[in-house]
Amino acid sequence: MADTISVTLDDRELRETLAEKLRKLEQPRPLLLMIGEYLAETTKQRFVTSTAPDGSRWAPNSRTTLERYVGARGGYSSKTGKINKKGEAAAMGKKPLVGATRLLGDQIIYQANDTVLEIGSNRIQAAVQQFGAAKGSLGGGAPWGDIPARPFLGVSAEDRAAILEMVGDYLE
Repeated sequence: MADTISVTLDDRELRETLAEKLRKLEQPRPLLLMIGEYLAETTKQRFVTSTAPDGSRWAPNSRTTLERYVGARGGYSSKTGKINKKGEAAAMGKKPLVGATRLLGDQIIYQANDTVLEIGSNRIQAAVQQFGAAKGSLGGGAPWGDIPARPFLGVSAEDRAAILEMVGDYLE
């Protein structure tokens, strides 16, 4: 007489775990909100480092921009018409998209629902800074010169890695 071996597989725990993960994937809003918070912060950091999502440096300020910036801060000598020490300091410290447009870097917002995450800025100059603008293209002579694109919105390679980690953590 042959011995019989009987194996019983209780996969209830596995099925429950998979069902839980599927529920999380069907309603990913909590994950999207975490990703939105992360991307808002890394986007704000680009204004500190003056870099695009791909790691490239933003174009420097034009001479015209620097002259307007210095002039608005009383950086010219009224006697000589030349830049004074205060103006030199202002010009040397002026970074692209910081100063008059400082609010742009402070106004990075996101919103999410169960299917979509959107991140951006409600500031009027956001599109011009992201994509650039040709001299006079905005009507009324604005801008006074070409504005190069200085992309601040997007996902860097580091962001991608962090997002993948968040997805893994979320599913755990």
